[in-house]
Amino acid sequence: AAAEALARARVAATLSQYSTPRILEPLSDAYAAGRDRARARETLSRAMDLASPENAKLRERLAAKRVALGEL
Repeated sequence: AAAEALARARVAATLSQYSTPRILEPLSDAYAAGRDRARARETLSRAMDLASPENAKLRERLAAKRVALGEL
């Protein structure tokens, strides 16, 4: 199930050209579920960079996930 989730998240991210934070978030979750914390953090960082400053809820959620992965 985790491998399938990762595969689907990668397809979605590719189709979005890795430019949509709401698509990168589940990709990061899939990496984390597969124990690839480095890629999960990297993907969250990209999502944070792309997230609109006006979208406070998304930015807060992404930041909380980064903290949970041990980054700050």
